[in-house]
Amino acid sequence: DNELKKINLSIKHFKKALKRAKNKEFKSKIVYMLAKSELALYDINNSKVVNYNSTKVHETKRAYSWNISTTYENYIIKGYGKFFDDLKNKYQDTNYYKELLKECGYLNYYHDTVEDIKRVNTQIKNSLNKIELLKSIENDTKLKRKNDLNKYNQIYFYNLFRNIKLSKSNVTYYNNIAYYLNKKRKNNEAIYILEKIVNKYPNRVVALYNLGDAYYDIYDMDMAKKYYKKYVALMKKLKKENNIPKKVLSRIQSW
Repeated sequence: DNELKKINLSIKHFKKALKRAKNKEFKSKIVYMLAKSELALYDINNSKVVNYNSTKVHETKRAYSWNISTTYENYIIKGYGKFFDDLKNKYQDTNYYKELLKECGYLNYYHDTVEDIKRVNTQIKNSLNKIELLKSIENDTKLKRKNDLNKYNQIYFYNLFRNIKLSKSNVTYYNNIAYYLNKKRKNNEAIYILEKIVNKYPNRVVALYNLGDAYYDIYDMDMAKKYYKKYVALMKKLKKENNIPKKVLSRIQSW
């Protein structure tokens, strides 16, 4: 909480400085500090308490795993990046920005990821038959090895949802894709798709079950328990409790 207050306060004052500054080189430095502050804000907002086992021996009050690839995918998908964009769009002619390009790998990776979004979005838009595209992705994720599925990252599915809106006519394809991704240990992608599904269709039983599995596989037991419990409650409501896998009940009871 204290970190969050400090970061928001720093952003407030950097914005004041940016408004009053006259020199373009100096303004580019302020914008970069705003970009760094936004990264810290993203870090805090995406941190959580993590319990690695039921005895809570390995518990930390804040856990965050920084992976440059998946982090920037999430960072952009969740709406961050304004100040990195401003650096390129408004200050790319400054000496400070040119030096940043040489020294700041994160800045370069951010811009590369933005270009990937545009490229993938164009590819998906140019697909003539949307259902056939979903069938093709489903087939790929089912039959190909994990190493052959590198293009199917969160950026890809972010664009896919933008171009092929989730609906009753295609939800099964999306669910199957997530299921196969989970089986190939591409859990971040599986979780991204499944959360889209359960947010729109909260009573979709199979998606709740698959989402519980996906979180369990990345050792996020709190989230796994959350979705397993929703799955069990819905199965009981549908009078299908006899079909609940034993592993689900065992995992819920063990926490």
